[in-house]
Amino acid sequence: MNSYLRKKASMAKQAFKQTTGRKRQQLDNKVYKLTVRRMETESVDALMAEVERCQNEVQEWKRKYADLEIEKEKFYDEMKNEINKLGEEITDLKHVNKDLDAYVEALEQKETLKCKGKTLNQSRTNLNKTYHIEKTAGEYPGASISFTSTLREHIKELLENSPELKDSTIQVKLSGDGARMSRTTNFMIMSFSLLQLNESVMSPKHNRTVAIINGPEKYATLKASLSHFFREVNELISKGTITVDGRDVQLQFFLGGDMKFLLMIMGINSATADNACLWCKIHKDDRWDTSRPFSHYNEDPQWRNLEEIKKMCRSKDNFGCINEPLINMPLTNVIPDELHLLLRITDKLLQNVIDEVLERDAEEYFSKTMGQTKGIHLSKLVKVINYLGISFSIWNKKNVDGSESQVKEFTSLLGSQKKKLLNGLPSKLSEVLYPDTCETVQQIWTDFGTLYNQISDFSFCKTAANAIFVQPKSWVELFFSLKGIRPGYTRPRVTPYMHTLVYHIPFFVKMHGCFKKFTGQGVEKNNDEAKRVLFNKSNKWDAAKDTVYTESRQWDLKHHERMKGQYTKRKVEYWNTEISEIRKQKRACCVDSPDTIEDDDIPTPEVNLTNLSVKQLRELIKEKGLRPKGLSKLKKMELTGLIEKA
Repeated sequence: MNSYLRKKASMAKQAFKQTTGRKRQQLDNKVYKLTVRRMETESVDALMAEVERCQNEVQEWKRKYADLEIEKEKFYDEMKNEINKLGEEITDLKHVNKDLDAYVEALEQKETLKCKGKTLNQSRTNLNKTYHIEKTAGEYPGASISFTSTLREHIKELLENSPELKDSTIQVKLSGDGARMSRTTNFMIMSFSLLQLNESVMSPKHNRTVAIINGPEKYATLKASLSHFFREVNELISKGTITVDGRDVQLQFFLGGDMKFLLMIMGINSATADNACLWCKIHKDDRWDTSRPFSHYNEDPQWRNLEEIKKMCRSKDNFGCINEPLINMPLTNVIPDELHLLLRITDKLLQNVIDEVLERDAEEYFSKTMGQTKGIHLSKLVKVINYLGISFSIWNKKNVDGSESQVKEFTSLLGSQKKKLLNGLPSKLSEVLYPDTCETVQQIWTDFGTLYNQISDFSFCKTAANAIFVQPKSWVELFFSLKGIRPGYTRPRVTPYMHTLVYHIPFFVKMHGCFKKFTGQGVEKNNDEAKRVLFNKSNKWDAAKDTVYTESRQWDLKHHERMKGQYTKRKVEYWNTEISEIRKQKRACCVDSPDTIEDDDIPTPEVNLTNLSVKQLRELIKEKGLRPKGLSKLKKMELTGLIEKA
């Protein structure tokens, strides 16, 4: 190789010497420079050893490859045998399936085993075709069924189940209520129930819906949309009978509902008007006066009547009569609802307790040094109510611009929660109220709880009317005995429900006996059922019609309803007291558990200030309680620096 390179180099040198000018320049362009470093050279012996090693590896691979060929042939034979076995099993299954197919085909030929059923959707559609549901008049969508035929159907079933009522007068209670279903849906639901069913009137199954309007709860809405329904009702009231299976059945109608609905139906002004009582002409400034005898507001000239309302609605001095009554029913048969009486009165009592607690916290905080905790008694009150098993909280009401005001709002409680509150809260009030008036407030709560338990008892009879007048009278006097001492107990705070409790509920008990049978609990549960239908069983295109259809199907298929499992409470003490104590202990353990993390211990996530806008930075500064001058004029860098310093 060296001699070969030497020859080539001498030839190139000789050619270079013999050329000049342009040819030499061409030779210069053909020059190829090659540089080899000392450590990059490889000897021929090393290359030969590498070639020998590669040859050995190839020979070893060929030897192993011969073994792989043998293994492949062996594996192929095993697979072939398995496939043959599976083919034999498939052949056997074909013979078995032929016999099974022949058996199934023979069964299908039998008439008794042929499928004669329909899909659920077909059955529902066919059932809906049997109902005559009409759209209501007026601008708001709605649906209604014939009140007369539906009432006849219910009375017929009642007389079949209770033959002893054939010669009795059937008591029918008409009810109505407005219920907000969703953000865009507000139902006005008209229903009725038969009072001879006793405690079953509290069930939604025995409160039959006859009309639903998807619109606001106003007099004009009812008058325009339900004119046909009110015409049917008034005809039955004037006639006093209905024909069932060729025989006349005597009817007695009642009207029930909350105060807003009753005033609206009978054409009286709202509950905040001067003459807001539906049954008498008392002025709102005189509701506190309980010195009048029992009959004063239940007789002329104070007692209202139907003809008088129709005349006064056209005059100027109308005592709150602004419209004609939609139902021609005597006011002796228009009954207030004991459930709403409980809700509205306890709302006032609870508001008074909260106001007193806020006043006490404000006084104590004024005498404390800076930095001490405020709102101690308000926090205690919330904990006491939560300890009773009631989800309750208090917060500041939001203004229109989204900022917080100083007005307090609290959780709206249900009827069952209000009953728990009446039973458990009075004994705990000593922890949060002023000591000098705490006993009086406790007595107000306890006495009202006793009164409510009496009037909501199904065994309550007419003979207790006088007693039920004396007790509410004393209770109202005890209520405004704290006027000028504690907030919320002044004379104007005596509501229409309190006046009704004193003078009119004893009157209705004396006339009709048991007051609990006129309860509106079944109506409220019926509203919940309508809401469930709206969200689960309706496409919301015509929600009112879907709800009426669903309830009609449930009435027709009531005999196929699934029977609920029966459970007998053998240990009465456990269900009355022990179970509530056990649950209280569990809640206390959850609250006091050391594993729980306090809000202050939770690390707040870091915020990248550079990604926030100027508006967001200003809001963050306000949340931190900073009040720099000229905040609206500060730029983004200045706002960021201000937050970092804070």
